[in-house]
Amino acid sequence: MAQPLNRLTNQYSTFTFATAKRFGVTQAMLQKAERHGDLRRTERGVFVVTGFQSDALSLLSQRFSLGVLSGTTARQFYDLSDELPAYYEMTFPRGYHNPSLARHHVRPRYQISQRYQLGIEDAPTLTGNPVRVYSIERTVLETWEDKNVDVEVRQQTVQEFIRRYGQDYHRLAEVVRLAAVLYPHTGLIATLEVLT
Repeated sequence: MAQPLNRLTNQYSTFTFATAKRFGVTQAMLQKAERHGDLRRTERGVFVVTGFQSDALSLLSQRFSLGVLSGTTARQFYDLSDELPAYYEMTFPRGYHNPSLARHHVRPRYQISQRYQLGIEDAPTLTGNPVRVYSIERTVLETWEDKNVDVEVRQQTVQEFIRRYGQDYHRLAEVVRLAAVLYPHTGLIATLEVLT
């Protein structure tokens, strides 16, 4: 494989043509790699490195680069609950509109810039592809505060977070920091104090 393509496939096993272009990979390079069996095209403009499965979360993060995995999708990403959602949740800056969201089963949330930016992380999926997702601390906080989330899911999410990080001062301090800005009247802090 050519050098730009190597750089791309070292970072992404599933990628869009737009991502490939950012790495300096041309259509001709992709076609040659396809002919050699190094890549397979799974749909128009989407490629997967041979030997890997397609990564839906990575594709969403690439297609909607301003989107941040959140809500049920973030809980699934961190394995905080056993929900099986029928859609993906992503948060976008207020004012963002993309008619393709529904076609890709994305349920959007919109937030003003100051709230949208807090807690965004770049993290690898199970197949190692980078995605933008809200931190586990913000995910737990938002799950607790979202009255549309089932009580059992809220409890399961908090309990799983405590099981993993109940003794991690830095993670607990990050929840407190985010709560002060996003949900200053949250009951989550008192709950964490009791359970840890």
